[in-house]
Amino acid sequence: MIPCDGVSKVFPEGEPSISNYQMMDTAGEPRLFRRAECCIPQFLRCRIMEQLYLAVSWALVGLIWVIQLVKYPAFHFVTEERFLKYHGHHERSITAIVLPLMVTELALSFWICLQNDWTLEAVCALLAVLTIWLSTFLIQIPLHRKLEKGKDEKAIEKLVRTNWIRTILWTGKGIFLLLI
Repeated sequence: MIPCDGVSKVFPEGEPSISNYQMMDTAGEPRLFRRAECCIPQFLRCRIMEQLYLAVSWALVGLIWVIQLVKYPAFHFVTEERFLKYHGHHERSITAIVLPLMVTELALSFWICLQNDWTLEAVCALLAVLTIWLSTFLIQIPLHRKLEKGKDEKAIEKLVRTNWIRTILWTGKGIFLLLI
């Protein structure tokens, strides 16, 4: 994963403890973290956040593939009479799952950038997330708004076709995070 802030740990007097350890910054200056600041050492906090970032990213990868290969193509098979109910249910249920994950991913993307002094790797991951958000709000949501009025085969086909943008970006980002 992305290193958090280039800090190496040094434990005074033998075994580490939460209340008495030092961190050395990249300039070799000791930084003492007191228990009042946080009971989780910085290096461990970074690792937890990176693992959360990876988990959220891959949850979204799995979800987007289900949407791409199952959910959106299934719109074609719903009758016009049932389409409004089906689409409404789809929007409500998917939004309840996707929105918290996307917001968490965006926040963590910025956090990773800030913790890593905007390294190329962190910025590339953030740019992928921002592009996904742009695609969502500029392409997919307007198509869903059109489908809220009734079944439209051309809109469904365009939704399936343009959703590949998000599918490829999320998958690429997920693989990228595993490789760095």
